[in-house]
Amino acid sequence: TVAVMPEGTALNFFTGRRNPLRDEIVTPGILGSAGEDAAIARLAAARTPLVLIANRSTEEFGPRAFGLDYNLRLMSWIEQHYEPCGILGPDRRPDIQIGDPTFFFRAFCRL
Repeated sequence: TVAVMPEGTALNFFTGRRNPLRDEIVTPGILGSAGEDAAIARLAAARTPLVLIANRSTEEFGPRAFGLDYNLRLMSWIEQHYEPCGILGPDRRPDIQIGDPTFFFRAFCRL
């Protein structure tokens, strides 16, 4: 399984990997508190080896960045149970941050 957040269904489709989350898109307002709990439980139960966080602005929904402006508890759980293991995109500086203007994926590998 590979979890891609806040959205990246095409990656799962083209790689033939299953997304363990019930909601394939977790833009602002989708999960709520109970949904975050369910997402955490699914990631843990599936022992998901890889989580990809897309640095994709979600300003059109209000909050701008996954893990910074919404779904903070889910992102905190990911950071506690996974370690950053790569940057996918044109700018691969290790210090690039979610919320920066450049599009990239930050990869997190299960500890």
